[in-house]
Amino acid sequence: MLLLTLLGAAAPAHADTKTRTSSFEYNAQGLLVKETIEPTNPNDCLQTSYGHDLFGNKTSATSTACAGASAPATHSASTPRTASSSFGPDGRFPVSSTNALNQSETKIFDTRFGTLKSLTGPNELSTHWEYDGFGRKTLELRADGTRTTWAYKLCTEAGANCPAMVGPSTVIWVVIEQSLAVNLGANAPEQRQYYDTLNRVVRTQTQGFDGTDAAPTLVQDTEYNALGQVERQSKPYALSGGTPVWSNYTYDKLGRTLSESHPDTQATGDTATTTFSYSALSTTVTNANNQTKTTVKNAQGQVASVTDAMGSTVVYRYDAHANLVSTNAAGSVTTLHYNQRGQKDAMQDPAMGSWTYSYNAYGELVSQRDSLNQSTTMEYDMLGRMTKRLEPDLTSEWSYDKKFDGSACGTGSGPGKDGIGKLCEAKANNGYKRSHTYDPLGRLTSTATALDNANDPAVVSETFDPNTGRVSSKTWPTGYQARYDYSALGYLKTVTGGGTNDFAQTVSHTVLAMNAQGQITQYKTGNKVTTVNTYALDTNRLTSRSATLDGQASGNVLSQDYLHDALGNLTKRTDHAPGVNTEEGFSYDSLNRLSTATLLGGAVSPPSTTQVMYDARGNITYKSDVGRYWYDAQRPNRMTNVTLETAPGATHALTGTRTLSYAFDDARAEAQSVNTLKVGNGNLWYTVSQDTDHNKHNVRWESYTSFNMPNEIKFGTLLDIHAPTNTVADRTLSFVYGPEHQRIKQNVTLTSNGTSAYHAGNTWYLNGEDSLGLSYEKEVRADGITEHKHYLTAAGVTFALVTSRTGTQTATTTSYLHHDQLGSISAITDEAGAVTERLAYDPWGKRRFINSEPGKTDALDVLVGQNTDRGYTEHEHLDEMGIIHMNGRIYDPLMGRFMSSDPTIPNPYELQSFNRYSYVLNNPLFYTDPTGYEYWGHNPNTGEGSSSQFRDTGNGTVSNTYTGDIGAHSDHVGAGYSRGDAVSAQHVAGLPGQGTQSVHDYSRANGTWQLTDFGRQQLTANNRAWEAAVAKGDLVGMHNAFRFYTGIAFDEPTYAMHVAAWGSVLTRAMSDAGYGIDHGVTKTMAAASFGLGMLGIAAKGAANWKSVKQFGHTFGEHGAGAKNTERLLDRAHGTGNPQGQWLNNEKAAEALSVVKVDGPATVRIPQGLGQVIKPDGTIVKTEWATVVPRGDGLRTAYPIVGP
Repeated sequence: MLLLTLLGAAAPAHADTKTRTSSFEYNAQGLLVKETIEPTNPNDCLQTSYGHDLFGNKTSATSTACAGASAPATHSASTPRTASSSFGPDGRFPVSSTNALNQSETKIFDTRFGTLKSLTGPNELSTHWEYDGFGRKTLELRADGTRTTWAYKLCTEAGANCPAMVGPSTVIWVVIEQSLAVNLGANAPEQRQYYDTLNRVVRTQTQGFDGTDAAPTLVQDTEYNALGQVERQSKPYALSGGTPVWSNYTYDKLGRTLSESHPDTQATGDTATTTFSYSALSTTVTNANNQTKTTVKNAQGQVASVTDAMGSTVVYRYDAHANLVSTNAAGSVTTLHYNQRGQKDAMQDPAMGSWTYSYNAYGELVSQRDSLNQSTTMEYDMLGRMTKRLEPDLTSEWSYDKKFDGSACGTGSGPGKDGIGKLCEAKANNGYKRSHTYDPLGRLTSTATALDNANDPAVVSETFDPNTGRVSSKTWPTGYQARYDYSALGYLKTVTGGGTNDFAQTVSHTVLAMNAQGQITQYKTGNKVTTVNTYALDTNRLTSRSATLDGQASGNVLSQDYLHDALGNLTKRTDHAPGVNTEEGFSYDSLNRLSTATLLGGAVSPPSTTQVMYDARGNITYKSDVGRYWYDAQRPNRMTNVTLETAPGATHALTGTRTLSYAFDDARAEAQSVNTLKVGNGNLWYTVSQDTDHNKHNVRWESYTSFNMPNEIKFGTLLDIHAPTNTVADRTLSFVYGPEHQRIKQNVTLTSNGTSAYHAGNTWYLNGEDSLGLSYEKEVRADGITEHKHYLTAAGVTFALVTSRTGTQTATTTSYLHHDQLGSISAITDEAGAVTERLAYDPWGKRRFINSEPGKTDALDVLVGQNTDRGYTEHEHLDEMGIIHMNGRIYDPLMGRFMSSDPTIPNPYELQSFNRYSYVLNNPLFYTDPTGYEYWGHNPNTGEGSSSQFRDTGNGTVSNTYTGDIGAHSDHVGAGYSRGDAVSAQHVAGLPGQGTQSVHDYSRANGTWQLTDFGRQQLTANNRAWEAAVAKGDLVGMHNAFRFYTGIAFDEPTYAMHVAAWGSVLTRAMSDAGYGIDHGVTKTMAAASFGLGMLGIAAKGAANWKSVKQFGHTFGEHGAGAKNTERLLDRAHGTGNPQGQWLNNEKAAEALSVVKVDGPATVRIPQGLGQVIKPDGTIVKTEWATVVPRGDGLRTAYPIVGP
């Protein structure tokens, strides 16, 4: 094997040879009738047989495991799975599709363009579409009666209301999108896109919200350079009275970005600039704080290494199939192994130990074993949905389409309207059961949850506005109800709780104003407290927040100012609230890790500074209020103890008073070996704390479930240092989990050392805490009091806690919650607006005093919340233990680290992200962790309640979004890399999505049946056949390849594919395969009759520029884009370039592909090869074109017509 190394490039991947085998059988007509994947390996083998109609259309695909496979789980690959399609009498369009459970959907096509006119799914719900004479979508009518319309207008037409110019561009036409309710009134802000003469979007326009039904017009402008690249773009601003703020971009001769500049008064020169430099296969990004990040790729385009601003590197290795086989994060090495099908079957990680995985023939994970030798098995139905999971300590089951007893979970009256494609019930062997009910439109209307008493489930229900389809009310198990009111354009305006069902008091939240970015700038709660948020015009970062009771001095409830650096790091926070008056200052190292935090002023005397130091992997090595941290040299990132000494190089002396030692589950007998070293699952076993100065010697120990969630936490006085786990506990917390590993119950047991703030008993979490906000908790106390806690949320903000009490004490109280910039609760007011409690936290989340009045503390020196146990980033403080429960994992705010390892690597191209214990990249004033598994950026560009889920620091540091509630849709059972990453290798053994939900069903994304493993394998093979056929111009080959796409429909989130077929075989194949036009614009493609030359077909990823994009636009790697196809006929009849548009440019492109140009040039086309359709519709020949090279290897050709 010959390996070549390019000059200046990364070293090539290590030599490796792997073979995968598939066999194929064809009938006499040359159609594929059978495919066998790995025919010589029974356990990996998958056999798929195909049926065809008389036209050669693929009508069925039946897959099953091959003979000799090991015994599978129920409904696994041993049971054949068949998906089928039927075509109309002419064989052109698939008029119905049926999945392996015999659930069907039907389609009606517009034969002019091959676009869908109607789609009716298994629940008998239909969506209808209409198109104009050019094939452009004009109407989408949904099953609930709401609709969206699109109008395409020249600026000379009535209602276009075009601006004459946007910057240097002349506006020619506009697309107007309107969402309408059932009564045809507005149901959402109107959206407009204005296009210039080169068919580029130069302005987007929408309608904002100012607290009234008036709708301020908001716009965002884009300007381009001579090569069509974005030169500058404004932030959204109010058209009337608003000031545009611009971001600027520059490029090199190859079209690569050289710089991005954004206005920022905190940056040097009031501009935050990120620069990009390139050298062979290396790219270096330098952000506004002069921090660099260098990424090197190998010759295959895979990331070979990433070096951060401190010179530390992550190195990546791949096998011959491009699977990531190892990462070396500054000495911490993780290795991964794959089976013959490319599925991860083993992983060895220094933090999580040794894990193994096995799959059925469909590629579904059926078992896994962790590093403590605990095994989990999974079962699936015919659609690949998990139906049962057996773990050593929990058995979970799910029922789809119908309930476990066979009854319907839908409330429709006709046959089939029974919740097909929906999760109907879930249960576990600990007594938990959850039942969902859906209305005739497929919307979830109620959830009944039973735990301790199956005959008395707690029911949470929602109702919907029949005109708009929006949620109109929510009712809790106690009968407490919240109602939601919206503006005329659909903005949430007011949330009102109470006033019904024996809850006389009314609680409310009303939005009074928003800015052009959609950030709420003012709102008022029912206790007459008005909150005002101020955002910087240039960066949209929150600069101040105040909350004031009517008639009182400004900021009497809350008054905080915030200052940030050019990357959004918080550098100063001032609290002006009465009795507080504190100022905090923060500094960071070159990796944006918090290095110092200084607190001064007000009740804090004398000023104090906490210093934090780190190693290259993000482990805290010194924290001056704790001590010096030590780690296991053989198990990277595993902390062993804390000593009372000042670290070398520290500038702030130690103030900590206790030594700490830690033991992890590596010491358990079940721990597996990794390179001869025993490594457990990475969970903390116990912590020994010795404070000689205060004569406090304590131990806290934890046990975990097989799915690595806390099972029990105990705290007690240390009696024997040699036997810490034998200590008698003073307090114990134990937890119960539901089928999706969500926390459903917590038991508190106290024997001594408890304060009056702690109550023995248990708490039941019903829809407790998730990414959508808090909902309801029921706390049954040992003193006979039962508390029902109702959390009210508006625009993502939990603004009130309504607590009703029954039993030995009956009362209902309301606490309004006021938050700081991180979403931590800073103040609490009562029904009259009086402040009942102020709360404060150090940067890492540990409660601290906020005024001169001492708060209650316990044996752990922990301050205790009085009105709620929610606090830092609105998570639940387990004050009994001095820790914070962040749902997925438990966090120790004193240490600034999690107590168990993260099963995901949130960003595999960020070295700091490889530390499975560190908290939010050690920048706790910028990021939050709503789930306990992944950090979210909280600012810039977010308002209170918004969910900005990533942070672009200018050096490529981006955190990936964790979508879905922990446990509600998925959970991290295995150990691996996070979803959504290019090197993803994570195994998720939680509840999969509802893959069979039809496109038309209410509030679901476009998609049909779930794409299972056999579909993916066939899709991969078919894509290759398609590419080969396109490259050779083989229309027959393209036709045969396309038949696969029309035979099977896919989930759009998986492959972004539609099953829509076009008016000819060629254009049908192009749209569904994603080569004729970009994904997502298939429905707006123009008339197919323009054919091959007009559309400029190019094989995916082709490096040549035969795919010259006509009309002054250049083809991307997936073929023609929306801007040349969806407006084709419009432009040909006078709305485009006055020179005209290319017609049948294939031969011209062939001729121009050999012309060498270094810059824009006038090039002659061989006579007769260039054809142009002029604005008046006439077709003429041309021999000249202006050719403009781009930096991605493509070129743009503009026709020249006339003398």
